[in-house]
Amino acid sequence: MAKVRALAAWRRLWWEATAVGRTVRAAVRHSGPERDTVVQSLKAAGAATVAWALTAGG
Repeated sequence: MAKVRALAAWRRLWWEATAVGRTVRAAVRHSGPERDTVVQSLKAAGAATVAWALTAGG
């Protein structure tokens, strides 16, 4: 029973990883909502890093 659950968990994880890969490839190859989301996420991560560096350095 535990092996079946573990296998099912790995399959779900693999499915999720491949879905992320497809989305990333789409964002790199074509402009559209995927690319907009990636750019917005990178901007937010950069702003958070700068804010953290400013508050941690003070």
